[in-house]
Amino acid sequence: MTRMNEHVHVLEVPLVAKTPVRVTLVNGAAFAVLIDTGTKQMAPAILELIRDTAGDPQRVRLVMNTHAHHDHIGANHQVKAACGSLLAAPRETIAWIEDFEVHYREFCLVAPEVLPDAPWMREEALSILDAETHVDLCPEEGDLIRLGRGVELELLALPGHLKAEIGFIETATNTLIIGDAVINNGITDLGPMFHGYQRAAAYKSTLRKLRALAEQRRFETVVSAHLPIVDWKGFVELVDRAESFVSRIESDLLATVEEQEDGTLKEIWEALCEKWGYRKEFRGLAMVMTHLDLLVAANAVGRSQAGTYRIG
Repeated sequence: MTRMNEHVHVLEVPLVAKTPVRVTLVNGAAFAVLIDTGTKQMAPAILELIRDTAGDPQRVRLVMNTHAHHDHIGANHQVKAACGSLLAAPRETIAWIEDFEVHYREFCLVAPEVLPDAPWMREEALSILDAETHVDLCPEEGDLIRLGRGVELELLALPGHLKAEIGFIETATNTLIIGDAVINNGITDLGPMFHGYQRAAAYKSTLRKLRALAEQRRFETVVSAHLPIVDWKGFVELVDRAESFVSRIESDLLATVEEQEDGTLKEIWEALCEKWGYRKEFRGLAMVMTHLDLLVAANAVGRSQAGTYRIG
């Protein structure tokens, strides 16, 4: 547990390799807000964080999910029940939070003809989730949550890693709080796999947006789910690295398509994984799919009626 400043406290636990997962508590005079709930195993530590920093768990009036990946919503049910709070999340993520079969199908079975259902995928996706939980509120960009005595959370829309994701600026302490809006294998050690993103064009736009915000607002602190905790200058460096990662993926995909002339999605995905030395799993497959769509839209890659790809 770490006190970032007088209003923002963070709980961090190891997730994969050297990469942590964090949840953030923002404490105001009137009530407190918890941002993300990590994994189901984190629930006791989250409740300890709340008791130590906010006092009565009932002071947590809102639990807010930045997005619906399993390592951000895992303890939703336990924490919501213990605090008697409302649960808020982007509208597009409701089904993933309220129905775990939908969560699994849309998270893992992105192209079942390429990567079919398998027990290891169910275990990976569902084992850290506690229970399906009703979403009460769907905040949008520009919404302002007033926690009392000048403590406010300004909401940002940050899609790309998933179809929908939100972040927050705590204005009293000029703290940016995000989930996975900036993430890539060049920043975090997530093991031999692509952490990836599902909307390449939106991810690029979000990176540009966050860079501009950082340079404009000059955040005192930036707290994310997995990245190092930094100031605004350090955050701009992380955005630089994320943009470089995206560029490298695009370059490698173009080279792979050229090498695999008239290659299928499966052949291109497998070849890219082999080039990077990464596991052939669903996150990387989703990333390859969205990048190919982007390259096709830009006329850099052609897609045949049979679903094969070639340059131009």
